[in-house]
Amino acid sequence: MEENREQPVEVSASDFEQVQESEVVDAAGSQMAELGKFKSVQALMDAYENLQSEFTRKCQQLSQYQKDKTEQAEVEQKDEFVEKEEKENGFNQEVFKLFLENNDEAKMYEEEILNKFSSSSSKDCSPYQVAWAEVVLNHLKEGDKLSDPIINQYVLSDENVKNKIIENYLIDLKNLKPPIVMSSSGGERLSSVKPDKPKTLAEAKSLVDKMFS
Repeated sequence: MEENREQPVEVSASDFEQVQESEVVDAAGSQMAELGKFKSVQALMDAYENLQSEFTRKCQQLSQYQKDKTEQAEVEQKDEFVEKEEKENGFNQEVFKLFLENNDEAKMYEEEILNKFSSSSSKDCSPYQVAWAEVVLNHLKEGDKLSDPIINQYVLSDENVKNKIIENYLIDLKNLKPPIVMSSSGGERLSSVKPDKPKTLAEAKSLVDKMFS
């Protein structure tokens, strides 16, 4: 009885090379299909990096636009305030600008001075100086006098401002209403006791000097 044996298939070298080439082409075709219009993975990465850079640039432009818009709104708001003050209270922007140039320490309190000027009914010939003195006086009343930069750098070295503060202080004292107290005699008769207050400019200066000590 003869055995039925399969004969081995002989594959030539050229046939083997053709099979390998076909597999390589198929793999390349599959990869190209995945990459789409890009010729290589590197081309795809380059395109992605370019897209990311463009996105970052657009975000920066948007952020700058929003910042510029905010700053422009603030400028317009300030211009409207200045225009209103010019019409209602005789505010002069050029004069105020010159005042700030001559008083460097006042620049950091520009808004406070403007607000004080706006709320003041004074017709003083130096309205910005008066408003500045009132701002300083408010800081004095709030305490921490010696730690405030405007006190150390400006008030203590400027006699005009110090005198204006003294003048305002005297006016404040003058306008104080005496407290009503119960008298120690005569039943429940009410009497008023006036607080001690400086009567001269020298006494007022002495009192203000004590405030700084």
